[in-house]
Amino acid sequence: MAPIRLLSTDFDGTLIAMGSRGRCSRDFAAALEEHSGNGGLWAINTGRTLDHAIDGLKLFDAPLAPDFLLTSEREIYRRDDGGDWVPHGDWNSVSRQRH
Repeated sequence: MAPIRLLSTDFDGTLIAMGSRGRCSRDFAAALEEHSGNGGLWAINTGRTLDHAIDGLKLFDAPLAPDFLLTSEREIYRRDDGGDWVPHGDWNSVSRQRH
């Protein structure tokens, strides 16, 4: 079987349980590190805005940042070489126009 190339997770209610302090569990942290070490990518899908998702990631305190954030149920951001979140191509602008 081919290795999993993309791990895509929900955020609120999945990674961060409602009403919890929202820290990353040791088991999930180890799984993320192994997945990344094997060349896998991680994306988080959320209804949060980009800024709200970034705030949640700080609270979650995973051992690594996701490669992609899919925010507001439709926008896609990726990390650039400096670690900043940038729009993924023209997807977001086209999505806003069509929405």
